[in-house]
Amino acid sequence: MLMSDLIMAVLPRVGDMEKANGITIYRAATSVQSVVFKNLLNRKSDLLATGSLSLQIPAFGYSATLPTDFLSFPTRPYYEELYTNWMAGTVTSYDDETGELVMSITNASGEDTLDDWVVSSAGVPGVFAENIGTSSSSVAVGTGAKTFTVETGLSITAGDYLIISAENSPEGWEGVRLKMEPSYLNNDDDKDVLWWEDYSANTYDTGTPARFQILADTIYIRPKPIVDVLVRGVYNQAPSALTLPTQTVPWNGKFDEIFIEGVVLILTLGLSIPEGNPAFLALFEREFSTVMNSRAALLPKKHRLRHSDFM
Repeated sequence: MLMSDLIMAVLPRVGDMEKANGITIYRAATSVQSVVFKNLLNRKSDLLATGSLSLQIPAFGYSATLPTDFLSFPTRPYYEELYTNWMAGTVTSYDDETGELVMSITNASGEDTLDDWVVSSAGVPGVFAENIGTSSSSVAVGTGAKTFTVETGLSITAGDYLIISAENSPEGWEGVRLKMEPSYLNNDDDKDVLWWEDYSANTYDTGTPARFQILADTIYIRPKPIVDVLVRGVYNQAPSALTLPTQTVPWNGKFDEIFIEGVVLILTLGLSIPEGNPAFLALFEREFSTVMNSRAALLPKKHRLRHSDFM
């Protein structure tokens, strides 16, 4: 249902009441949306909208600003190492007697000129397969035609997709991925201190990020990473206010009755806090609980009392 559909359903029943009491249909609909959203959040419902988090934190950095619609993490976020000084592309030619490898580089990261490279084959672009050789050619990172001298007799043919990297190739193109545990700080000043199991300062300030903390609109990680990383995961999104006729009323029709009847009640009764009205609460309880209870009716056959199966 679009907001325009909601307006057409409500108008015949309220007439000009939105002007009389100073509450517009859009404001009333946003109020209903807020009530539904908070109750979904309280139930940790799967109906909550989630966004995809991808925040880059540079090497030896420890914080990043969260999206404006970020509310909370439903699951633990993870960090993903970002490798630099690599090039990827297709083989133009390879001389298996001299070891001359000519590449057409289409993707690259970094700006250095290095003379120590690892050559990896890839089944598809973007996914490492295996390390197949090395090169000591002095080559600047970048796109275009690049020439390397590698071992002779390698199984390389024109058209193969290769990755030339300053490091041994990891298991996957996305690098190391590890989940982080939440940490709890006593005050804002603690964000500059390394957190650990005992939440005390530790002399090891760099390494593998193991913990995260959210303060206001910023996420902090510790220890500081020694390479660039992405903080990834999903997050609960705060809903946007309903202000346009082209906006879709959320939750795919599951709570349309709450929206229609709730907006009518808010407008005709002039409700500023709909949760405090018995008629609205009765409507909400009937429509909301019926949907939510039906989604929670089935229990797993095994391990259904294990906390981890529901978190």
